[in-house]
Amino acid sequence: MKNISFKLNTIRSFSMNLLFNSFGNSVVGTIYVLFLSQVKGFSDKDVSLMVGLIPIITIPSYILWGIIIDKTKKVVLTNKMVIIANIVTLILLIYVDNVYAFFIINLIRTVLLQPGGMVNDEYLLNLVKDNTGSYGSIRTFGTVGYGLGGLVCLLLMDYIEISGLLIIAIMSLASTLLFISKMPEINIDKSLKKGYHKTKFKIEQLDLLKNMKYMRLMIIYVLMNGTLASASSYAIPMIMIKLDAPQNIIGVMPFIMIVFELILLLQNKRLNFPKKRNKYLLIGLILLTIRWITMGVTESYIIIILISIIHGAVAGILLPIQNDMVEKFVPQNQQSTAIMLQTLLSSTIVPSILNIILGFLLEPWGIKSFGIVYLICNVITLFMYIINLLFNRYEEKKVIFDR
Repeated sequence: MKNISFKLNTIRSFSMNLLFNSFGNSVVGTIYVLFLSQVKGFSDKDVSLMVGLIPIITIPSYILWGIIIDKTKKVVLTNKMVIIANIVTLILLIYVDNVYAFFIINLIRTVLLQPGGMVNDEYLLNLVKDNTGSYGSIRTFGTVGYGLGGLVCLLLMDYIEISGLLIIAIMSLASTLLFISKMPEINIDKSLKKGYHKTKFKIEQLDLLKNMKYMRLMIIYVLMNGTLASASSYAIPMIMIKLDAPQNIIGVMPFIMIVFELILLLQNKRLNFPKKRNKYLLIGLILLTIRWITMGVTESYIIIILISIIHGAVAGILLPIQNDMVEKFVPQNQQSTAIMLQTLLSSTIVPSILNIILGFLLEPWGIKSFGIVYLICNVITLFMYIINLLFNRYEEKKVIFDR
């Protein structure tokens, strides 16, 4: 009975951690481009380099974080460190106006915040694996937090300054520490624990690159999620600014984007995304094609808002699938590295490269450059999807033939 109560308390603490963490980061993400361009007065190219170049520079540290977490499995301790770093660096960024000093602080901030998503994903993976909780019901708290962050920006942007919204984000992040302190570290099998000391760690992690079933799926996930990340962090705010959309409309975008994500996560068990993976990935690709074509031809911010609903639908499909493919195709002693790799690529490398390219195309091509570049990425992803299907059929036939 005590064990059941302990597990329920762990789920509650982790869920509230996701809620307040996502809320704080959503507020920061929603107003960040506005903060750079309107409060700090940085140029379009400075903004592009700030959101694009820094993540690429810090790639080596991201890989190092994955190795450290796989080695130690101290995900709760790492999470606490990330939250504290998030709070301290946000305070510094509010008061620093020099573009070079801002760049350096942002660089340090990026390095320290890198393992945040990684450790939360691994903790959730372990809760689901132990049958302690349902993926959809727990992950929903993160989605709700993300949406509420956008809603708060919508309601308050006309009444308080952007720096004031950042202080609200800081308070939310500080609240997260209360819940993290109640979370136990994850359990790993004793046999695997011994393996960490007896085997050559780097070689084990390199074996992940030979796991072609996982790598093919990961590439599809990375390209789809990477374009979504670029669109939400850079394209949407820039398009809204260029189309002279009201600031509070820009603030409501996260709330609009998560509507379908929330619905799909709550229906995760019934829809069974992992089991029907190929079908749902194709649906996601078709939806993104519609979104990117529309983004490339419209000059109405109302239409941009409406097609942003697709973001939530695709994210709601991808989240359970990425969780399942790590659990199903990756050994436990490589799972932190797998999560690190797909997070690095989908949340950092792909969107950063896209943001830098788009920063240079924005002036000569205008806002249509966003839809064109994202559509090209989507065509490449569709090509990878077809290749994956062909390989899967070949492997299935080979197994039958070998029998």
